[in-house]
This record gives sequence, C-alpha cells and structure tokens, in this order.
Amino acid sequence: MLMKQWATVQLIDGSDYNAFACSVPECSVYFSPLRGYEDVRNGTYRQAVLNPLQHPKCDEHDLYMMLMMPSGEDLHEWACPVKSCKNHVSYPVIKA
Repeated sequence: MLMKQWATVQLIDGSDYNAFACSVPECSVYFSPLRGYEDVRNGTYRQAVLNPLQHPKCDEHDLYMMLMMPSGEDLHEWACPVKSCKNHVSYPVIKA
C-alpha cells in the first residue's frame, strides 16, 4: 500500500485530523502517526486496520510506525514517520 501526501480526514462530527491517504483509487485506508492505520468511509465509519497492540511504535517519539516498502525478499520494514528518526523494525514476510 502506497500512501500519498497528507490529507485532511473530515469526520461526521465536524472534527478533523491530518493523515496520509492511500494512493489506490477508492481505498479508504489512512495512516496517522498518532492513530495508526484506520479505515475511514464517508467521514462516519472508523476502525483500526491493525490491532494497536501489534502495531509497532517508535520508542523515541511515541508515534505509530508506518509500513515501508519491503527491504528485501523476506523482510518488511516499519519506520518512524519522523524523517530524521532512524528507528525501524524489520519483520519477516509470512508466505502462504
């Protein structure tokens, strides 16, 4: 999933927050460093795409990490959304 530039997510209650939007047309997944990955549809439906207890956080910044492009054939990388931060977590790709 490729996330494009910041988008403002407008919720039905009038509140909003900034997040990265998926670049795939019609996809409703957004990523926020404070909230993690969420499914937002028509400003009303929200749920965590990942279990917050299984979603890695940066120890230094206390922000959810963003899934990056695979670093190798058998590894994916999570990275802190702070550009200057070098914290990352590698995990193996589960093959079916």
